[in-house]
Amino acid sequence: MMVKKLSNIGNSKGIIIPKNLLDLIDATEDTVFKLDVDSSGKMISLKALSEEEVDEIVFSASNKINQEQSKVFKKLAE
Repeated sequence: MMVKKLSNIGNSKGIIIPKNLLDLIDATEDTVFKLDVDSSGKMISLKALSEEEVDEIVFSASNKINQEQSKVFKKLAE
């Protein structure tokens, strides 16, 4: 177990994750993480996403935008 405090990072707050922990999950500067807050509002989980998971999130978001803005896209295409 490791105990960390929040640090000031610009106008935000953050927790610095030690390199040895990131090495355990093969995380790099390009790794995309998913953050979740549990139902109690007291715990944040952090999950490294695979490229496939990131692609699925982007694809889903793209489909949602296409559906919501279909009239705009059709008008622009005219």
